[in-house]
Amino acid sequence: MNTALFFVGEWQVTPATNSIRRGEQTKHLEPKAMDVLLLLCEKQGELVTSEEIISHCWPNVALGDNPLHKVITQLRKAFEDKASDPHYIETIRKRGYRVIAEINFPLNEEQKASQTSWQGDSPFVGLSAFAPEQADVFFGRNKQIATLLQRVSAQIEFGRAFCLILGASGSGKSSLVNAGVLPALMSSNGYDGIRVHSYCQLDFADVSKERLLLDLASTLLDLEINDAAVLSDISADALAELLLKDPEQVISRCKAALAALNKERTTPYLFLFIDRLEVLLSSPLFSDDERNQLLALIERLATSGCMIIFSACRNDFYPQVVSQPSLMAGKANGAHFDLLAPTRSELKQMIRLPALAAGLSWQHHPEHHTPLDEQLCNDTANNPDALPMLQYTLQQLYLQRSPDNELLFSEYQALGTIEGAIGQKAEQVFCQLPKDQQAELAAVLSKLITLSPDGETLTSRAAHWSELTSTAATKLAQAMVDSRLFVSHLKNEQACFSLAHEALLRHWQRAIDWVQEHQQSLAIQSRVQLATERWLLEQKHSDFLLAQGKPLQEAQSLVKNPMFSLSSDEQALIKASNNKAKRKKRVLQITAAALVCLTFIATFMSVRSYHAEQIAKQKRQEAESLLGFMVGEFADKL
Repeated sequence: MNTALFFVGEWQVTPATNSIRRGEQTKHLEPKAMDVLLLLCEKQGELVTSEEIISHCWPNVALGDNPLHKVITQLRKAFEDKASDPHYIETIRKRGYRVIAEINFPLNEEQKASQTSWQGDSPFVGLSAFAPEQADVFFGRNKQIATLLQRVSAQIEFGRAFCLILGASGSGKSSLVNAGVLPALMSSNGYDGIRVHSYCQLDFADVSKERLLLDLASTLLDLEINDAAVLSDISADALAELLLKDPEQVISRCKAALAALNKERTTPYLFLFIDRLEVLLSSPLFSDDERNQLLALIERLATSGCMIIFSACRNDFYPQVVSQPSLMAGKANGAHFDLLAPTRSELKQMIRLPALAAGLSWQHHPEHHTPLDEQLCNDTANNPDALPMLQYTLQQLYLQRSPDNELLFSEYQALGTIEGAIGQKAEQVFCQLPKDQQAELAAVLSKLITLSPDGETLTSRAAHWSELTSTAATKLAQAMVDSRLFVSHLKNEQACFSLAHEALLRHWQRAIDWVQEHQQSLAIQSRVQLATERWLLEQKHSDFLLAQGKPLQEAQSLVKNPMFSLSSDEQALIKASNNKAKRKKRVLQITAAALVCLTFIATFMSVRSYHAEQIAKQKRQEAESLLGFMVGEFADKL
């Protein structure tokens, strides 16, 4: 018997708690009444005889129709239904009962796939994250969606509508929110009386220095209800200023926009998704004051009662999360959710159900007769970077499918299976480029890759197209974009490009070799960025310049490396540190010279003193000899 949450008309049925809910109205059913309701709903509107209901819900018990009549009456009362004018449960005289209201099992993936007729291009997203409009082909995260829906409902009851999703890079955090949680909350029935009417998304990887509030304001301006802006008649700059000085006014405007929707049975909310939180917590572009200011603003929006906030963060940045009290505030209440790698069963759903929705079939291996979907599942289960590589492989198989929509084993083998698919694709694209463009690979990678100061954590970053100084480098990056290995996008109204996914850095041998060769320079670059940020934060105080010795020598070596470009602030820091080192060196030289002079003078004076002492000793001896002679002469005369 299905015990997952589902909807009968406008009523949300939760078998686990024997309850039904419509908006703020919640009613509890007796266990037998819930059993009868589940049986009727599982038949999807088909007629169910009284004998069948009794034998199913009261097995091995001899009784008449009276208990069943009482249960049906209780169900009608709970649904506010009438036997004479039914909208939920209809009685077929002397035959049985059936549910005539619309039945929706939102978390029943098999039903969802079989009833979906996908009309889009590919049901697989490749190296991109799933978007809300691709929810119909998003499968394999049923349990995680249900858990997050329960948690966000609980967080709202606690008065703090904030959930933080933690997971490894490529684990599908963004897709889970975009194509799983958000569509469920935006459905006509909502969840637990909660319904989202508009959403917006802020990706911290696209935020530049000194634009935190401005980019948040620009994101909030995307909120619309019934094609009308929630925050109308205000510019991004003005909204950023208002968020800083008077966030309560912004919250009041959001509540006013939602107030017109209160006639509905569900409580209306706005939704903000903050992606790649780790960038805010670790990037040297943002000062501690800026971080604390933005986190405090997010906390205020989450406790406003009008906005639900979800955020995704890589779990290897959890130490930075722990250092922020506002992010840890709801952990004990379930505000943190750890997204684990998919199980084998979930991988099967991710592979098979989108294909079912799109009418695709799988070829069997010509020798051992293993179906391709089973082989994909076997190859993916042992791979830590499963999801991005799996989706990329599936997308390539879709593009090379047969005329009768069959995904082919031969194409899978040609791709190099799961592990080699992305790296092989990158290598194929690279080898087809002219030599002058291939020569620019190192210069392009240097703008896309950053390393933590300790040299351990490798991450990607966005680069401006304007940073590419040669035509060959531009053509190389564009070829990667055309092959969906890089993505091109706008960042602060400037054209940028970035890696489609960091898995490329771990599975393309050329990128791996380049990182290993320049690992030390990448770590130095990161340390210089952090030092520059600290120096600027302290008003360029000389105490925060690079120390003479290894830190300064490393920075100077980076200046001489033509592969790495430094910002004007970083160059200013190195120049100021170098000038300070030169001044210190001159002072040391002068001091040393003075010490040498003093030593020479002291030595000279010591020699003079010794010489004078010898002369005085000689004269004393002569005087003594003369005195002895005179005394002897005087004695002889006497």
